[in-house]
Amino acid sequence: MDVLNRKKIGVESSFSILLLMFFIVNPLFGLVFLAVYLILSNRTNSLLLKLTPFLVAFFIGCVNSTKVPENDLIWYLIEYLEAGTVTLLEYLFSFGASSKDLAKEPVFTIFNYITYQFLGDNTKLFVIFYSFVAYSFLNLAIYKFGKAIKISNRFIVTAIFIMSFTPYIFTMSAILLRQFLAASLLMYILVNKLCYNKRSYFLVFCMVLIHSSSFLFVPFLFLPFFKKSLLNKKTLLYYLLMVFVLFNVQNIALVLLPIFDDISVLKYILIRASKDTTFVGLGYLSTSKIITSTLLACLPLILIYFLKPRLKKENGVIHFFNILLVLVIFILANLHQSELSNRLNFYVWQFFPFVFLLYAWYFKLHRVMLMSIVVFVMIFFIYYLGAGMWTYTLGPKIYYYSLLNYII
Repeated sequence: MDVLNRKKIGVESSFSILLLMFFIVNPLFGLVFLAVYLILSNRTNSLLLKLTPFLVAFFIGCVNSTKVPENDLIWYLIEYLEAGTVTLLEYLFSFGASSKDLAKEPVFTIFNYITYQFLGDNTKLFVIFYSFVAYSFLNLAIYKFGKAIKISNRFIVTAIFIMSFTPYIFTMSAILLRQFLAASLLMYILVNKLCYNKRSYFLVFCMVLIHSSSFLFVPFLFLPFFKKSLLNKKTLLYYLLMVFVLFNVQNIALVLLPIFDDISVLKYILIRASKDTTFVGLGYLSTSKIITSTLLACLPLILIYFLKPRLKKENGVIHFFNILLVLVIFILANLHQSELSNRLNFYVWQFFPFVFLLYAWYFKLHRVMLMSIVVFVMIFFIYYLGAGMWTYTLGPKIYYYSLLNYII
């Protein structure tokens, strides 16, 4: 048996090396074959499975690097290049701020500055590296979430591809750079804290100082009643109090503002929360987005409380989706604030692959169906690159470019 096992491991190792080489030569089709292999494989802990979050993240970074700078990306690239002309201290006081104030979210500023020291003026490599970091956290969150509740690898792999190739999530990655990176950290922090009881204080600190909107989630991480069922009579009062707070956030922010006037980050957050703000060019949250977000919040609750009650016993599952529910309630309570509701609605989409993962697992989708989903989402992704509102120079080259073509 030992000899047979060694031979089997040797064959799998050789095949893994071939797949990795194929990925280097043609990353698009390399990922397709990787997904097919992992969905069909019964191996529970292969090297390729562990590498998948990073390989997919790297390819997404390569595609992002072909985006023609528009909208916010122009500003981010200008600010990135500015890191080569000033000291770190000067950069901290100049990044997106007046010369009088420290950059309000300095961790992203430091990230930019350090990245520039290694990559220099090459903005293409900056976009690849930034995207790789952000998507690695997102994909690792999916991977660790699935492993925590013992979901089969084929469902986890499919969910990773859903996370990476869903156009709406992808679009934001090269526009709202700071918020996207903060959202990626958020999903990883949630899974680490709720499913593995790892507090990740350093990552929480970084997340808030990358984009202040993520501060909303910090209390939800540590409130003990969030891990309790919504149907628990002992915690019902706490949830009702939470809803009251969410519907009165502006008034509460006005009360707290004088107290935290000397803490620049909290002051900035409270000023924004206390006023009606508009998101230029977006307007109010559309009806379709409101319906989609509401459905995403309700679907996991239906599964947890009615279809698969055993999920209530899994570490962190109730807490994880209670945070999604509260987020959507907060959005609905503040639809009159265009910027706030639009910004927070973006976070909702990060939960979508997790909801998909649970339902794919519950319905025990056949391997052929999972492969079809992966192929479909990648085809739609490629179509979106050419038909969406943003411009990518890649075109048909996506079918034959090697990794070197993207990097050089």
